[in-house]
Amino acid sequence: MKFYNREIELKLLDKTRKIAFNNHSQMTVLTGRRRIGKTKLILKSCEETPTVYFFVGRSNEAQLCSQFAQIASKETAYFCKRRYTNRSF
Repeated sequence: MKFYNREIELKLLDKTRKIAFNNHSQMTVLTGRRRIGKTKLILKSCEETPTVYFFVGRSNEAQLCSQFAQIASKETAYFCKRRYTNRSF
């Protein structure tokens, strides 16, 4: 699938990411009709940024929570390890 004319959406996602990194934690949820490039848009916007990406498929709530916890734990452990290894306390 080719990637066309998504500059406005990419700028909005970049603005949201900058707010999250500088001021607050944020979670972005992207919804829309099928086959319009939502996944491609998100992946493109995250290419050069450390991001936790979690695709929500057709699973029950317990499975989704478990999957998210595993991914978030692994990813945040990586970020925390990098963040605190260079600090002296």
